Amino acid sequence: MKLLTSSVSAVVLSAFSPLFSYADHLQTGVYLSGESLATTKSKDEGIGTQLKTFGADLHKTIPLNSTFDRYFTLGIGLTGGDDKKPFVQGVQQGSGGTVFYEESSIFGASIFGDIGLAKSLSANSMAFLGVGSNYSYLKREISDCSGCESEKN
Repeated sequence: MKLLTSSVSAVVLSAFSPLFSYADHLQTGVYLSGESLATTKSKDEGIGTQLKTFGADLHKTIPLNSTFDRYFTLGIGLTGGDDKKPFVQGVQQGSGGTVFYEESSIFGASIFGDIGLAKSLSANSMAFLGVGSNYSYLKREISDCSGCESEKN
């Protein structure tokens, strides 16, 4: 399943690095985020309304004027969600091993980007106001299973 979500965000971040408040700098980071899906899209795809993503991003801040900076962020991550329409399949470890039953899960890759304005509030804090979009390519499958059923929409 392919999901495209968009967002408007307002965030205040604090950091202990003195580089955080300098304009015209580039930084990378690791993030954990949650995205909310519309209830109708969630029901159509058979997944929960919350997706969780763990990933890495690249953030660039450029001076706009004496008060504001502009910024952009690009990131990639691994995304998962609650499977509301799971399937169950018998799985066997090795040849002749015991068969046990596993339930499918929702997992895949995502990319995101956002752009907006930033303002330094203090030496260690910045406020961000921006718009962004996230694209996720998710599969319903049983993980670590060769030859198992997989559902890609």
